[in-house]
Amino acid sequence: MTDNSVLNKYGFFCNSLPQLTHLQLHQENARIEKWAKMLRNWQRYSTSKHKKLKSRIRKGIPSCFRGYVWYLISGSESFKSKYPADHYQSLLQNECSRVVVNAIALDLSRTYPSHIKFKGEEGRESLNRLLKAYSVFDQEVGYTQGMSYIAALFLIFLSEESSFWLFATVMREYHLREFFIRNMPGIHESFYVMNGLVRHNLPAIWKHFKNISVSPSMYATHWFMTGFNVNFSIEISLRVWDCFLLEGQKIFFRAGLAMLKIHSKEICESQFEEMMLMNKTLGEKTDANELMRTAFSFYLTRKLIDRLKTDYSHNPKRKYLNWERIDH
Repeated sequence: MTDNSVLNKYGFFCNSLPQLTHLQLHQENARIEKWAKMLRNWQRYSTSKHKKLKSRIRKGIPSCFRGYVWYLISGSESFKSKYPADHYQSLLQNECSRVVVNAIALDLSRTYPSHIKFKGEEGRESLNRLLKAYSVFDQEVGYTQGMSYIAALFLIFLSEESSFWLFATVMREYHLREFFIRNMPGIHESFYVMNGLVRHNLPAIWKHFKNISVSPSMYATHWFMTGFNVNFSIEISLRVWDCFLLEGQKIFFRAGLAMLKIHSKEICESQFEEMMLMNKTLGEKTDANELMRTAFSFYLTRKLIDRLKTDYSHNPKRKYLNWERIDH
């Protein structure tokens, strides 16, 4: 058997498949039945039983329901309703700038190259159309490297048009576009918040990073800009996005802190060059369940995150500005 000759349940070619026990299969079937019941009573669970919904989403949405649930919890249908029924098709009729066309073309072949959908011309062309349509829809953003991974993840579970509206919702309503517009204000704000959270929650790592001159711009850029879709297992990417679409960007900080905590020994023993190399491999060897358990073990309030964001906007602390801040 040659390398990457087996197709996993998400559509990625890999070397081998995990062997599930009868107990694990039984548990998975039980989860699917619980979710089927919940979806039949969606109005109730999304309002009066929201706590139960949140708990189940944090444990992971069954893949057979994932696309449907993502579309539901994101409010994409409501966002779509603000535009004419044929708006996506009309966007496809518009010409993109040559710069955007070329930038998208460069990323098509390197976005999930081991996924069956994007190995084929049809899948890559679907991703191409979606990204071009968004560049017309939001011309201030256009296209920036990193966006293709988010759009491609949605295309694995949803139709092209539904993926577009989910992508547009995430960019606009979840404010991810601030990671991609000129000067990337959202990503720099996230670096500041991450520094504050690392200092509060992982002081030994904060001290070590200070000693070896490592800032979030060096280890967390691809975490935030791709939503943990690069250098991470697909299980981690999906679990992060399950939570992101219900709870927002706080999960990015939780997952980032969890990554640092799980690998704290290796990190604190590393020098600058070793840390840069490790950052490309740690995510793929991290267990998704362990990451999520660790992520939610932190006492992380929205109040603290909002305070750090306010500090960054009005009176940033120099110790958290350990990268070159770009202002408009």
